[in-house]
Amino acid sequence: MRIESERLIIRSIERGDEKVFAEMAKDGSLTEVGFDENCSEWIGDWIKEAKELDEKDDPRVDYIASTVCLKEDGGVIGSVGTTYYEDAAKIGICYFIGKEYRNQGYASEAVKAFLPYFFEHYNEDEIAAVILEDNKVSQKTAESSGFILNDIRKYKDIYDEEEQVYCFYSSQRERDIFYHVISDRPKTAGEHFTVDEAHPNGVYDRVQTEMDTVKDIYENPKKYEGTELEHHTDVALRELALEKIRKEKYPQYPSRMAALYVSREYKEAEQWAEYFVKLGRPVYGIAKIRVKGKVFYGDACKCFDGTADEKENLKRAEIYWQNWGKDDGQEPIVEVLVDGDIEVVEIMKEINVNINNA
Repeated sequence: MRIESERLIIRSIERGDEKVFAEMAKDGSLTEVGFDENCSEWIGDWIKEAKELDEKDDPRVDYIASTVCLKEDGGVIGSVGTTYYEDAAKIGICYFIGKEYRNQGYASEAVKAFLPYFFEHYNEDEIAAVILEDNKVSQKTAESSGFILNDIRKYKDIYDEEEQVYCFYSSQRERDIFYHVISDRPKTAGEHFTVDEAHPNGVYDRVQTEMDTVKDIYENPKKYEGTELEHHTDVALRELALEKIRKEKYPQYPSRMAALYVSREYKEAEQWAEYFVKLGRPVYGIAKIRVKGKVFYGDACKCFDGTADEKENLKRAEIYWQNWGKDDGQEPIVEVLVDGDIEVVEIMKEINVNINNA
């Protein structure tokens, strides 16, 4: 790896870098990223592991550490790379600059240079930044580099003895091409349509038909104790809870009742199409689309059955939008929500199954 910015070179880690990092860590300023004051005692083993992981070049295995150097003299001043949060199946960014070189914009410059490389080289769509609430300097670096604050809550990181309050950020790959399983009505190449809160989707319509029932459930919960709710009622209870939490805490994301459900890759769309066919849903085909609007990368495993317990619904809804952690240990199933102006670029595949059910 070799990335150049105006003042920096970011390169693959090399033998000898560990000595510089150990010297930087002596003042205790790198504890948050895993280098304690006495790391010189074990950093020799770390550099061996780091080089092996660099050769594997898979950010979803563990971590990848790269070295940040000054262009003018090649001096090592810090590191930028990735870490893997196994509990959430998410890749995070990890960076530090030695104390001597801080407050000169080097951290932001390194992160801004690294992000395009990360998205292109690994073909990933999102990277997280998990930063302690009191680390205002690192938060400023993330925000100036384009990361968006999604949440602030307690969390126990790998180096923590107990839970601490962290800020959860994310940065997304700039992309506008997705793939969509056409199931509402036929579409044609070149067609434009809008999906937003003024132009909601079919989920919105189905929820509206259940509003009286939902109101009655929440006003008279004892009436429904031990009663199995109908599927459409379950969905309405869930979607209304999801929308309430989204509006209160996550307005940067599309509404599930005013979004198009899409896939990142054509193969994913084919899998969803097969699933919809098995469910008996009308499937006209698969379209390549161009999106101008908001995007949310969610986990379909976190979609839940709504219940008569509003507090429980809201709790599960917050877990969905936080989108952190595996649901009951399951690997995430990515579902992508988009809104805004949608252009049908190309009809990739005609399917036309279950059309009589439309």
